[in-house]
Amino acid sequence: MEYFPGQRPDEKILTIARPHWLNLLPAILMTLLLALAPIGALIVISVSGFELDGLDNAVATAVVSAYYLALVTYFYIRWLDFYLDVAIVTSDRIVDIDQNGLFRRTIDELDCKMIQDVSAAKHGILQTLFNFGTVEIQTAGERRNFTFDGVPDPNHVQQLVAKAQGMGEAEEQADTAKENAEAAAAKAKEAAEAAKAAARATKAKAAADQPASPADGTKKPESSKSLDSQDLPREFE
Repeated sequence: MEYFPGQRPDEKILTIARPHWLNLLPAILMTLLLALAPIGALIVISVSGFELDGLDNAVATAVVSAYYLALVTYFYIRWLDFYLDVAIVTSDRIVDIDQNGLFRRTIDELDCKMIQDVSAAKHGILQTLFNFGTVEIQTAGERRNFTFDGVPDPNHVQQLVAKAQGMGEAEEQADTAKENAEAAAAKAKEAAEAAKAAARATKAKAAADQPASPADGTKKPESSKSLDSQDLPREFE
């Protein structure tokens, strides 16, 4: 089952961390304050006794409507930035999704093998009371560090990232062992082929050094000269 786009087969999700709802509190307060501003202006106008005629009333209505439309758009953008910012910790990698505005999204990935250290921190009374804070992941090499701001229960997220780091190290050790085994097998195969080649060369050299036997039907060389009658002893003459 796929829980997020791009999830790999057999990739186990350890946690999906979204920002704590208090991270949206400044936008909520600002929206409420700005929403009350036109109402306050109308109260001031009503108390002052100033009356709007038909045209002024129509213009004021259009301006207030545009103002509230812009305010709703502002809050919607801030809510999207809050809701679509996701940190995903899996058994293979760390995925950081940052939503910036309506049409910009940044997705960064970090292999668990590249994690060097992970730390969690809480700053201030609100973060301590409501248990949310920052998780920072230090990476190997020249890659930038990963920072998850305002995530709930940062200590738990830190532990899960450390667990993913251990899985990555175990996977790296398994990959190294597999590579070493494959290299050893390749060397053994090369050595066996070299031994076979040496055996064939020795056999060929031995066959070349052995004198050739005469073919069938050929006359064997005489081992001694044929006896001539004049070479025989006198008693046999």
